[in-house]
Amino acid sequence: MKVGCRWGEAASLTWADVRMEFRELQFRAETVKNATARRFPIDDELADLLERIRLSAHATLGRMPRQSDPLLLTPLGASWARGGTANFRRWLLTAYEAAGIPRFDAHGRRIHVHALRHS
Repeated sequence: MKVGCRWGEAASLTWADVRMEFRELQFRAETVKNATARRFPIDDELADLLERIRLSAHATLGRMPRQSDPLLLTPLGASWARGGTANFRRWLLTAYEAAGIPRFDAHGRRIHVHALRHS
């Protein structure tokens, strides 16, 4: 399943937005560009990924994440800046290099944070 979103929307997600009882991920109106709330179904693959993120947050924070905690944390356990993408871009480029992912696709298009909206 693909759930695309803007960087600010992803950075604004909290654990309260993960609604496993309804198998959905919610983007609140106050955190999205067009001020319209959206909900996406959580399939098994996304549920597994969210569980790994939760366990990683537990290891990083030294406690289980609270409902008000950000869903996505920096490698050091801090919140990502909602407005700017500079730090995330640097981290993403480092992750691309470590994984052997080229910065350009087969058509010569640069892979960047905004491409995440379509994946």
